[in-house]
Amino acid sequence: METGISSETRSTEVKKLLSLSKKELAERSDGSLEVMVSLEELYRHFANSVAKEIESNNKTDQKTKLILPVGPTGQYPILAKIINEKGIELQDCHFFFMDEYCNESGFPLPKEHPLSFRGEVEEIFFDKLEEEYKIPEDQVFSCSR
Repeated sequence: METGISSETRSTEVKKLLSLSKKELAERSDGSLEVMVSLEELYRHFANSVAKEIESNNKTDQKTKLILPVGPTGQYPILAKIINEKGIELQDCHFFFMDEYCNESGFPLPKEHPLSFRGEVEEIFFDKLEEEYKIPEDQVFSCSR
């Protein structure tokens, strides 16, 4: 896929971004950058942010449409626990997972494959949700469907 940006330009851009201090990053982000001190804090922040977004949309009868990474994965057990404890309904949610491996023919791995990201997210997140809070299966999208 042609992006119009050469790999040399992208490489230079990445090197420049990596050289920025925390203060410079914060200034360039217009105040929307949050730095976590640990992975555990990042997982909790991610899970709480997703839960709050769903709760907010549920209160105003809006659908929640999220594009989510599968990895890192530490946030999903935390999110499942929050959903179960707070009784957060997922009936009006649509989750789009952006990662999946492909086989040697270029087709996404089935969720039953041990390396499947979809299978992983089902095991660490969806399977941990109490039945009454599960998202309808046809509202979960990934490359493997």
